[in-house]
Amino acid sequence: MAATWSRVDAVHDVSLAAWALLAVARAAGWRAAGPVDAAVVGVNLVAGSPAALARVRARRRDPVALLAPVAVGCAVVTTGRSRPRWAPVAAVSVLVGLAVAERAR
Repeated sequence: MAATWSRVDAVHDVSLAAWALLAVARAAGWRAAGPVDAAVVGVNLVAGSPAALARVRARRRDPVALLAPVAVGCAVVTTGRSRPRWAPVAAVSVLVGLAVAERAR
């Protein structure tokens, strides 16, 4: 299981970093969100789903387990909107913080 987890984990981390970079680029005025953003978000959601399901199955009640679903929803919704421009940056930053907290766990 460790080898599978680390590959999926790596895909999740890389796609989350790409999502964060795209959010900053969009907020700075570099083009509008489009198919590339949708693909990055989709990859991140697919790669993060196994960990999310594991947290649900384990009935975890720690801050990461409770905040991650809400943070993901907010990040997805704000990424698809044109205004406010910095909202996706804030939402994805929360996701990055939660990912760091999960790794430290």
